[in-house]
Amino acid sequence: DYMLEAISKDDNDKYVVVQVGDGGGDFDHGYWTPKYPGQIPRPCKKVYSNTTASDIFGDWAASLAAGYLVFKSSRPAYANQLKTAAIDLYDRAKAKEGRYLISFYSSSDYKDEMCVAAMWLYKATGTKSYLNQANNTWYQNNGW
Repeated sequence: DYMLEAISKDDNDKYVVVQVGDGGGDFDHGYWTPKYPGQIPRPCKKVYSNTTASDIFGDWAASLAAGYLVFKSSRPAYANQLKTAAIDLYDRAKAKEGRYLISFYSSSDYKDEMCVAAMWLYKATGTKSYLNQANNTWYQNNGW
């Protein structure tokens, strides 16, 4: 549910909330205490569709596609929401490939996330092009 809610629904302003809190600041890693709203600042970092962030969008697409497989029998309508969101995020990742560089928890590359996302989307949709994309990504970049 969190992931679906963290994806904007506005087609003119598409973003994903990818971080809550200030990972590099004094608040989140300076001391350990329960976090309650209003106690400390909780800034949200949004990644917009026009941003190079295939690592983030790929991770999210993989998670949502896997969620589809979990819920497709017991909650088909919810499962279809997950699958639709997964496809949308994967398409965003493919449209502007590259790694997101402005994050406290950054990735060293994006191709592994795209490969995993394509594999999960193949399992979720049965669409052969996802399997082909996963294979192509793996064989071109298997030095991870």
